[in-house]
Amino acid sequence: MKKLLTLLLIPVLSFCQIAIPDQNFENKLIQLGYDNILDGQIGWHPDVYELDLSGAYIQDLTGIEAFYNLQTLDLSYNLLTQLDLTELYATTLNNIIISNNFSYSDFLIDLNLDFNPSLNFLDLSGFLSSFSIIGTSLSCIQTNNPGYHSSYFPSYSSFFATECGCTNPEASNYEFSATGDDGSCIIYGCMDSLACNFDENATNEISGICEYPEEYYDCDGNCLIDLDGDGVCHELEIPGCTDSEADNFNPLATDDDDSCYYTIYGCADQLACNYDELANEDFGGVLCEYSEEYYDCDGGCLIDLDEDGICDELETPGCTDSEADNFNPFATDDDGSCYYIIYGCTDEMACNYDELANEDLGGVLCEYSEEYYDCNGDCLLDTDLDNVCDELDNCPENFNPFQEDFDFDDVGDACDGLSLNEAQQKRKLIRVTDILGRDIQEYGKEKIRLYIYDDGWVERKIKLLK
Repeated sequence: MKKLLTLLLIPVLSFCQIAIPDQNFENKLIQLGYDNILDGQIGWHPDVYELDLSGAYIQDLTGIEAFYNLQTLDLSYNLLTQLDLTELYATTLNNIIISNNFSYSDFLIDLNLDFNPSLNFLDLSGFLSSFSIIGTSLSCIQTNNPGYHSSYFPSYSSFFATECGCTNPEASNYEFSATGDDGSCIIYGCMDSLACNFDENATNEISGICEYPEEYYDCDGNCLIDLDGDGVCHELEIPGCTDSEADNFNPLATDDDDSCYYTIYGCADQLACNYDELANEDFGGVLCEYSEEYYDCDGGCLIDLDEDGICDELETPGCTDSEADNFNPFATDDDGSCYYIIYGCTDEMACNYDELANEDLGGVLCEYSEEYYDCNGDCLLDTDLDNVCDELDNCPENFNPFQEDFDFDDVGDACDGLSLNEAQQKRKLIRVTDILGRDIQEYGKEKIRLYIYDDGWVERKIKLLK
């Protein structure tokens, strides 16, 4: 509990001052450089591990708690009548020297060293009226007062000795003159309880002195784990086939793992025709026999929907009619593709269209009407019924079979509104010929026409076909 309290208080108290009522105590600390003014107080000094206060005439040690990390404290040759270190909370204090404190009464009245867990050495002389070392590691108290061995402190009589040291003759630091054992004995040996040569009395261990069993074994050479009791440690077992008759016999195996196998030659492929369910070695299929593709092991087709003896995958579709124009002598399955050539015009727009024909040699066999005319040579459109198609008529609304155009404006005289008397006064067309002088009709199909009038006038016209 006091240790815990120490940890909780240190951060808070580090900013406070500790009272020191004994001026001799404070002067000693000033002399040592831990204080700088005699004012009855001192700050905390956690960085001090060894403190020599000997010969300072100190009577009161109040304030020693400021040095809570002390390991060694020398209080010899002072005037202490009481010593209480329970407020020090020093978890590291292991050495206290308080011998030769000469007070007025020539003896230390009260000594309390409780709860200094690291304390293992105390040098004490003089007389005590009370004594407590609860919670320390003390096993020997060195003193020159033989009275402590008897009636003063019977509970601690075994602790007092004129000289503390190692009293174990087996120890390397055995002291012949020591009368009390202070726990300082050094006994070299193996301190690892897991080692085969563990020494429970050892206090110090030399590197490499411990001896350990081999892995998986105890110190007696027995397996730590041997589930099958065969004398081979479980971790060292080698699984494998232990049957010397097996093909995979392993002479190093110590534990049979049911992996033994025995070679049976034959085909191990279930898809093969000569599959052997007992076989386990076929040399990568060398011993296996297979049917041809598309056939079973008996030579029959796997698929033959038309049952013609030819496997469907091997059928050749095509026209099987030798009379057909596309007869295929290699075809085994008629696919309805046979056709027969009927020559004629296949164009419905042609004048000689044949609905039964399927070959017109690219249209060579087709005949078409001239533009603007039907297949009978009649105009498709002739509004004025003058046998001149509207597309070619210079006056399609009025009957004018000779297409008279006196003023050459490409509009027929019939559409220009000329009267009969006016027309009579003008030259008269007496003849229309081609370039060879052959008579033609005005509404004919010739491209070049010669118009001959009664006054000898000859007019050449070129008909532009659309």
